[in-house]
Amino acid sequence: MEAIIRLVEDRDLLAVKELQQEALITLRQIYYPTPEALRSRRNLLTVVDTVVAEVDGRLVGTAEYYPEDTSGGVCSCMNLSVTSASRGRGVGRRILSWLGERAAGLGFHTLRLHCVKETGNVAIFRRCGFHVVAEEASTLFQTPDGRSVTEVTLDLPLL
Repeated sequence: MEAIIRLVEDRDLLAVKELQQEALITLRQIYYPTPEALRSRRNLLTVVDTVVAEVDGRLVGTAEYYPEDTSGGVCSCMNLSVTSASRGRGVGRRILSWLGERAAGLGFHTLRLHCVKETGNVAIFRRCGFHVVAEEASTLFQTPDGRSVTEVTLDLPLL
């Protein structure tokens, strides 16, 4: 069955948190946020909205999005998470497609992602139509032993 993508509801909040924690198990083997990243995230919480993917009444994916700039041109997606059992089945692609349509409908011209290169996810996002616009040593993330990782910014033109 194909995933239904929709805005989060109050009844989803616990399941969203559990889904994000499951996804972090793998990512925390690769990188951790720095204190600066955690401060930055707290500042975003007032402007972030959440979308979920549901299959047969069960949440299998989620992502958060927010306006990245004050001009309203760029909408950013973060914390894209898909359950391990649903990976490789198009759930992430459906979430990104839905977010692109939503962002375009709100007047944004670009959907943006930031990801850590060492996760291997850049190739996945490129297959979804995103293109790399920047690649640099991250000030927001580091390996578990404190080494630098590479942060990649990817854009998807919408209009």
